[in-house]
Amino acid sequence: MKSKIIALVLTGMMLMPTIAFAEGQNDITDAKSQVHSQFDNKTVKIEDKVKQLEIKGKGLKNNPATEAFISELKAKHEIMKANTKKSIELKKQISAKKQELKSILADIKAGKKTLSAEQLQVLTSKSKALKDNIEKIKNLPGISSEAKTTQENIRGKKFEVALASLDKVIAKQEARYAKLVELNATMDTLLTIARQAQPVTTATNTSK
Repeated sequence: MKSKIIALVLTGMMLMPTIAFAEGQNDITDAKSQVHSQFDNKTVKIEDKVKQLEIKGKGLKNNPATEAFISELKAKHEIMKANTKKSIELKKQISAKKQELKSILADIKAGKKTLSAEQLQVLTSKSKALKDNIEKIKNLPGISSEAKTTQENIRGKKFEVALASLDKVIAKQEARYAKLVELNATMDTLLTIARQAQPVTTATNTSK
């Protein structure tokens, strides 16, 4: 009975914050997709403008500053897309581990599996690290302000400032990914313990 109660508490401690985190990430992913789309559109518009001016004989094709900006804009955009892709892949791993952990805890609550008192104590202790990981991720600043600033600077042809804003976006992406790595490692630790749960037999049931 004690194992079932602890399993119930652990489910609340570990899985609910994770679910909330996962739901929040959908909004973050959508926002990033919108940002990428905006950058794609802006890049295309800049290139179209360059072509229009070339046709008019303005000679912008030979403008090193403009060509360099377009090249750097594309490069940073690719970095952003790569960062988003690897974050999505890591979140898929975390989600799968969450489901496995949820299944094991459900079996413990149902009396189908059991862990020793020592193992449950360690699991409870480690679950606090999971909550801390999630809180740190939730408290990380978003990228919307930098995305807006970038768009404004591109429109104002402040190319260097626009690129600096993109660097801030990339830095925030990388900071979030680092926290995801920590969260994934904590999930691994929890699963290492949870996977040791043994099926309940008549002998183990009477001993509890």
